[in-house]
Amino acid sequence: MVQTKFCGSIAPGHRMHWIQAKKACDPDVPFIAVKVVAVHDDGYFDIEGDDLSLTLWHHDATDLPLALTFGGRAEWKRRFRVLHIVSLGTIHVATPEQVRPCVPPSRRPAPAGVA
Repeated sequence: MVQTKFCGSIAPGHRMHWIQAKKACDPDVPFIAVKVVAVHDDGYFDIEGDDLSLTLWHHDATDLPLALTFGGRAEWKRRFRVLHIVSLGTIHVATPEQVRPCVPPSRRPAPAGVA
């Protein structure tokens, strides 16, 4: 279930809310050093670390194979469901049970007087 980049969802596996991103980047947030070890065509990918092996999902996994090209080094920040992949950046991830389809971005009406 790989989805479009035009997604309005901030559910796990989709876009990250700015507050979540800010908190996840705090240097005091504990993390586990992991590696991305496999990337599948359906948005799922596998990470492994000390005593940890997880299958996760992201709605736009088109760039994830690049993680393997550059060694797959990443930091798993479980509290925020965030994976920071050294070669790609930070993504909001879902476990297989949390996978939901994308929703269209909200279309707010223009304020009065704006064309």
